[in-house]
Amino acid sequence: MLERGVKGLRAGLLALLLLPTACDNDQEAMVEAQTRAEKLSLEGRHEEALPLAKEALALGEQAFGRVHPALTASLDTLSEIHMRMARPEAAEPPRRRALAIREANLEPDDPELARGLYKMVEVHSSLRRCDQAEPLLLRAAAIWETVGAPELENLDWGFYLLAGCYMRTQQYDDGERFFQRALAALKQRVGAEHLKVGGLLQKIGWAYYSERLYDKAEPVYRRALAIFETLGDAHRPSLIASLTHLAMLHEAQDKHAEAETFYARSAELQAGVHGPEDYRTASGVLNVARMRHYQGKYAEAEPVFQRALAVTEQALGAEHANVASCLTHYAAMLEDAGRSAEAAELLTRAEAIRAGPQG
Repeated sequence: MLERGVKGLRAGLLALLLLPTACDNDQEAMVEAQTRAEKLSLEGRHEEALPLAKEALALGEQAFGRVHPALTASLDTLSEIHMRMARPEAAEPPRRRALAIREANLEPDDPELARGLYKMVEVHSSLRRCDQAEPLLLRAAAIWETVGAPELENLDWGFYLLAGCYMRTQQYDDGERFFQRALAALKQRVGAEHLKVGGLLQKIGWAYYSERLYDKAEPVYRRALAIFETLGDAHRPSLIASLTHLAMLHEAQDKHAEAETFYARSAELQAGVHGPEDYRTASGVLNVARMRHYQGKYAEAEPVFQRALAVTEQALGAEHANVASCLTHYAAMLEDAGRSAEAAELLTRAEAIRAGPQG
């Protein structure tokens, strides 16, 4: 995938060499620098990629001037690197400049213009400027809806992105409005019971959960679960995640009996996917033990704690941080059960692990 993406980028840049107004050496050097920058960035080597992207832009300006359409690719690459480094404020100037070039040179319904608009939506959303992001997204959406597939793939994600912006700024009505538009766009594109719809519902549920809007999160999570339950074994990880999210939701509301049910189902599926002796299965088992502890069911919780601890030690080693976590939770249960001396022994061991090289 990486190789194909870089080859595609290089092919597009090489097409610029047909333009007769620029110096051939500058063009070639620009193509080479930009190709290397994009490849390094896709490999996660952003600090190495950044100076190459700036070099490519400078070479492009030298070859074409500051407002030529050929510069949009270099501006996009530079801004994308900044976005991958979580620097939207640094990505904004090149994205604004690229959008201005597109608007000056493209027809109002050109998908390439929608691409530039969407890039500014990403920046504004990251900086929580929802009111500035919305009109740009609606312009892009109008273009995508006119053009149709494959551009429509951008539509649902754009609406989701803007909804998330509104949720983070506690403008919940607007957030819900765009969540619904995201779902409607995706369902129209792939069908109401598609895996991607379940995934989007999961993300929407998480957004509500993160804002402690639990009454809104639960029905969304349950709709996602219903979709994942109809899919085959290949999608068991999605079902496990859905159950875990529902368990976390109930735990956050101190509904520990309901949370235990979801955690138990998740742990059972984890054992089927990864095996009963896997550390991921042990994590699910530990969650079941915690819920029993919180319900005061100490006798039922203890063997489950012991099972989680034994599997974690076997899978990850006795000095792993996950073992310290198991010991700490187990100790909390023992303390509440009136077994303070035993709890202290486990806490001492947990503290020793955390002080060690793997803690």
